[in-house]
Parts: sequence; structure tokens; C-alpha cells
Amino acid sequence: MSNSPRSTGSAQFAIEAFASPAILVRVLQPLAKLDLMPTRLDAHTAGEHVVIHLEIAGVSAEWLRKIANALRQLPDVRAVVTAEPRPQAVEA
Repeated sequence: MSNSPRSTGSAQFAIEAFASPAILVRVLQPLAKLDLMPTRLDAHTAGEHVVIHLEIAGVSAEWLRKIANALRQLPDVRAVVTAEPRPQAVEA
């Protein structure tokens, strides 16, 4: 396994969790530990739940799975759905 989370792709996460004041901090903490910053973050409440969409550039498929597994272990997280990293367009 590679020790580096970096690649040329862009990974996407959809997280459903119980709405709580600390849920966004909890979701971002595993990323901060890997020195990763989302390129896109969107969150909205739906009743007692919050839906969070994250996109992170430069994450390999292997690290996408590691991050998703870490997110699934968080208190209040009900589900994590991922989209495999897709290569970013390179301008000619």
C-alpha cells in the first residue's frame, strides 16, 4: 500500500449523518490528519439529518477507501457513499 494519499484524480464523498453541532468538524478531522483540504464542501440539513458532499483533488482510489472507512467510524455518521477518483482534465 502506498503511504501517500496523492494522485491526479478527484474523489467525491456523500455523507449522511445525524445533525449535530460538531458533525462538520468530525467529518473534516480525518482529512486534516492527512493534510488534505476539500476542494468542494456542501452541507444541508434534511430533518434530523445532515447531508455533506465533499470533493478532494489529488486522492488515490486506495486513499479514498481509507478515508471513507474512517468516516464510517465517526459517531452520528449513518452512511458514506464514494465516487472513485476521476482523472482531472489537462489543458493543452
